[in-house]
Amino acid sequence: MSIQQLEIYRLDVPFKLAFKHSSAERVRTQSIWVEANAFGVVGRGEGCPREYVTNESMASACAFFAEHQKAVCEEIHSLEDLSSWERRHAATIDDNPAAWCAIELAILDWFANKKGVPVEDFLSVPSVHGKFRYTAVVGDSGMDTFRAVTTRYRDAGFVDFKL
Repeated sequence: MSIQQLEIYRLDVPFKLAFKHSSAERVRTQSIWVEANAFGVVGRGEGCPREYVTNESMASACAFFAEHQKAVCEEIHSLEDLSSWERRHAATIDDNPAAWCAIELAILDWFANKKGVPVEDFLSVPSVHGKFRYTAVVGDSGMDTFRAVTTRYRDAGFVDFKL
């Protein structure tokens, strides 16, 4: 049994405030969403192409998807097939890590959903439990915006900040 359809979507959600740092300024999300579908089962994955991080753009991520969409559906029927496909295409995956991340996550989620188990169980890795600590990310902005953003984070309970 294999994936019948693999679709890609651009996530285009505007920010309330522009997010700026030393490498870029963005006013909206820059992510792709991939869905793997077959026999009423859906798997979902997200990737975040960033020119300044992964050397990918939204256009290059979509081009990678278009180039490999058919082969992925035709050739990947199991976890072993997925691993084999990754080995055979390692160089192009290395050039498109965010695009592949979205595709791979969608495939793994589809396999797990088909079996009715979490991805961790499907991969035979321990589930994550316990308390989690999150870091607030604060962009490069004017002092008024900086104060407002850090105050909202502190009010929400954040104690660790990435500036």
